[in-house]
Parts: sequence; structure tokens; C-alpha cells
Amino acid sequence: MCWDQNAQRLAITFKNSGTLVVFQTAISEAVVDCIPFCIIQGRLDEEPSTIAFQPTYEKGSLLTIGWSNGNIEYVPFEYTCKPKQDIEIIGSNVFGINNDKSISGQASMSAATNSFIEYLLN
Repeated sequence: MCWDQNAQRLAITFKNSGTLVVFQTAISEAVVDCIPFCIIQGRLDEEPSTIAFQPTYEKGSLLTIGWSNGNIEYVPFEYTCKPKQDIEIIGSNVFGINNDKSISGQASMSAATNSFIEYLLN
């Protein structure tokens, strides 16, 4: 499992699977929302051995995947809006983040997300 530097993408690998799932994430004071964003499928003969988001990528997030057969793949995720540290929206689900403030709470996934994960595991 690997989270990007902006806390907007979460990549998850599965044992004995060539599938990698990326979630779009949003953090509030009490909840972490995870929404399925995309599935990255390796070839039949490869599984993701290691994953990492690059520490800096100006256009969004850059996921690096090291596959079991030695191939390296770069997957860019370019954002169409500013990272959430730069925005300040008042509302029940979206808010501005103060970088000095620690955030704690619980993760929350929708029923659709849970069904999606169960489908991938079976």
C-alpha cells in the first residue's frame, strides 16, 4: 500500500495478483474517503513487486511500479485542480488543511467500494 505526497491517491497491491488498484482519497478531520479510481493490470507473467509515488511531481502524482519480471512502469496522475493544501472550501465534506494541524479519525469506504474490493479478492 502506498499513498501519494498529496494524499489524493492510494495504490494497493494484492498477494499473488497482477492487479493494482488506485483509489482517489479525500481527508477530513474525522473521515478518510476512498473512491475506486482505476485498476492497473500487469501482464499474465508479472505481478507488482514494489510500488512508490515519487516525492515530487508538479502536475499531480507519479506512481512507479516495479514488476516481478524486472520491468519498471511510470503512471502519471495529473490533477485538474490545486492540491487540497492550497484550497479553502467550507462545507461538510471538503475543507482547507492547515499543514501544522495533525489529522486523526477513521477510514470510511462506501458499500460500492467494499463490493469492488471483494470482487478483486475473489
